[in-house]
Amino acid sequence: MKTFPNFTRLLAAISASAALAMVPANAAVILASDFTGVSKSGNIADSFSWDTVNGIDTPTTSLAFVDPGNSNAALSFFNVTANEIDVNENIGTGGQWKTSFVLNLNAGTSSINLTTLDLNVRLANGSGGDNTTGSKDGIYTVQILGSTSSNLGSASSPVIEYASVSGNAVSIDLSSFADLNQSETYTVNLSLIRDDGNFGHHISLQDLSLSGSITAIPEPSIALLGAIGFLVLLRRRR
Repeated sequence: MKTFPNFTRLLAAISASAALAMVPANAAVILASDFTGVSKSGNIADSFSWDTVNGIDTPTTSLAFVDPGNSNAALSFFNVTANEIDVNENIGTGGQWKTSFVLNLNAGTSSINLTTLDLNVRLANGSGGDNTTGSKDGIYTVQILGSTSSNLGSASSPVIEYASVSGNAVSIDLSSFADLNQSETYTVNLSLIRDDGNFGHHISLQDLSLSGSITAIPEPSIALLGAIGFLVLLRRRR
């Protein structure tokens, strides 16, 4: 059979380019919410929306808050500030809180390398209103549990010295965690304790954002082009 060298070279080049296109991971916000419309009842904050969802199935919009320092006893909310999760737990006197959500990679995602979890928080007083700054601090920790691999580890923020009443930024570096993949689902635990500040205060969550790099599962057409290119190169070697 007669071959066409120019066509063969072109097809091989296209296939090689397609194969390279599979490799890069794309940086993105994986999950985010500003808690607009949140409803708070008992120890459950729900009815808000995840404003951004990338690379994962949309998690449930329901966050339960418990006290890990007291056998995970259910906490409550002040419920005086709209569009915030104003947890009624005095961090300054040694209180703690924890909440969790589940990540499940969607059908188009091969893996996710998490980079940061970012929050904005408000400093609240014993009635849920605005507090004053000074001698108030906190440490935020993220722990990730795999459904089969158990504890993937934990990472904590630096000590957060609250510089303002509202919009205090918290960033937790998650780059040390192993990549998330299709083999299991993951529970993300977010918790808060004080450092050495001893003035009473409460913390109200204003927004949450989880970022990382997403690697997509190759499209079948790309895989097919790669296979064709391989066969053409193999034929030329004969």
